[in-house]
Amino acid sequence: LGVLLREIDGFDNTTLADSSSSSGSSGGGGSEKTRGVGQQQGAGSRGSVLIGATNRRQDLDAALLSRFSLSIHFGLPNEACRAAILQQYAHHLPAEALARIAAQTQGFSGRDLRDVCEQTERQWASRIIRGEVDDEQLPGEAEYVAAAVQRSGAVG
Repeated sequence: LGVLLREIDGFDNTTLADSSSSSGSSGGGGSEKTRGVGQQQGAGSRGSVLIGATNRRQDLDAALLSRFSLSIHFGLPNEACRAAILQQYAHHLPAEALARIAAQTQGFSGRDLRDVCEQTERQWASRIIRGEVDDEQLPGEAEYVAAAVQRSGAVG
């Protein structure tokens, strides 16, 4: 059995205390966090795996982190990976355009790149609705770059 807990930085004492209380534990404060995860730890001895994922490891409690036997860091994508990610969303753009956008998006995560593409497409759809562009056209490199610049201002 495998269990993935996404965004474990969103867990707080109340979240894990509810988990602990439902199985008969009681107590308060930070110890609830330890007990809630500790219950999960026992599941690992029966052939199951508990995986916690976060983008904000620095916000996690040391007691929570100590319950995980392994920590793997996935860094930000390099330029080639960013181009490949962009290609998944903006597949109509030529490879050269994707490479130029990738070069301008250093420090962006895969999620940031997805958001850039989605924002570009929303803005483009709005332009189609307003009759500013032909509905047969697709957004070009300039629109993706503009969305990336806007995103970098919001992120940075």
